[in-house]
Amino acid sequence: MLGRIYPSWATVEFFQTYFTRSSPLARDYQQVWAAGTAPHFQPVSQVSQLQPGDLIAIDYQNGQQTNTGHVVMVRRLKGTYTSPSSTLNFPGETQYAVEVVDCTSDPHGVYGIGDYFAFPDARIVDGVNDRQGAGFGHIMCYASQATGAFTQYRWSVNTSSTGTYTVTQRPIQQYE
Repeated sequence: MLGRIYPSWATVEFFQTYFTRSSPLARDYQQVWAAGTAPHFQPVSQVSQLQPGDLIAIDYQNGQQTNTGHVVMVRRLKGTYTSPSSTLNFPGETQYAVEVVDCTSDPHGVYGIGDYFAFPDARIVDGVNDRQGAGFGHIMCYASQATGAFTQYRWSVNTSSTGTYTVTQRPIQQYE
């Protein structure tokens, strides 16, 4: 994707040099961005500053060689969100609904549950005839009220508290 948008610098050589592979995995993006060693990427320090086109990389820290995490492109920051479930609102944190573009075999959300219709996934047709692959959905990102920095995230608006991961459990980096 980056090679098509930025052909002058996002070359195979660039990725080999800075990410040690021509097609980096999610873990590679997150780790290189956290180290700040690749040019052309500017960090976004606050969730509220995410803009369309920004990238978010999540390292699942799972030891796997292929499904290492997830990379999404921000489509739109939809604003703050307060969950009807008190177990999904955390003291000292603000929750944001972030509409993202990605390619996944696990769409963001479960059809018809909770606030799903306000924060849908384009791949979910009716909960039965759903699709995989490229599309858009929503992730819920939490920010420290003191600093605005990422604190945790969950996969969708109707993901439970057991599916909420802190940045210690799954490191997250966001870049423009």
